[in-house]
Amino acid sequence: MDLHVHMSYCTMDGFKLLTSNYLDINGDHQLYGQIEGLLANVEVTPAEIAEELLKSGGNSDDVVLAGLVKFFKQKKLEKAKAAKVKELLKSGDADFDFEGFVKFLKQRKLEKAKAAEARQLFSDDIDVDVDEGLVKLLKRKYLTFLQL
Repeated sequence: MDLHVHMSYCTMDGFKLLTSNYLDINGDHQLYGQIEGLLANVEVTPAEIAEELLKSGGNSDDVVLAGLVKFFKQKKLEKAKAAKVKELLKSGDADFDFEGFVKFLKQRKLEKAKAAEARQLFSDDIDVDVDEGLVKLLKRKYLTFLQL
């Protein structure tokens, strides 16, 4: 059974709560004005913001919030591009399968992510020839794992 949970997008109050919890910022910050303007125009969930805050890696609050500003600007740009593509597709050929095209793009993105993950897993210490074969590669990886 599929269950869809609809979550609201983050507001400035929610953002301040997240920064208070993750960065221990109580009160205002110099970047809050810019962030508030971006939040009004970008659809971003609290979970996405929390994920970005977790990437902080001990950086200063200014660096982390500047990274969030960059993240919000990227989301805004992606939203604008998606709207432009959607408008172009709607104004053109009426027989175009927009939903199928979106599904295709999501599938390609997933395939690229999986391929990148596999490359990272196998690029650590093994150079693989095309002739070597998957079975030999997996055996070598397994032996490496057992040595850990």
